[in-house]
Amino acid sequence: MLSIGGSNFISSEKIICIIDYVEKNNEINNLIYENFLEKNKVIDVTQGSKPKSIIITEKILYLSAISPITLQKRLGTYIKVEGE
Repeated sequence: MLSIGGSNFISSEKIICIIDYVEKNNEINNLIYENFLEKNKVIDVTQGSKPKSIIITEKILYLSAISPITLQKRLGTYIKVEGE
């Protein structure tokens, strides 16, 4: 289980992708976001904070105030990029 903010958890097996919120404006990411939004399948767990990451599952898109790097480290999937 991955803590995505507050008392909210997601089963790691259900996570398709975690992206940085600033990448929401990317054409493909924006289409995905809008698709979930139209279906009322976007859940904001930021508790009033600025979103830092988007967590995509098959059925729901979550907005989290936790950075994508932190979430990926919690999952054990963080890959350090040369120069970081």
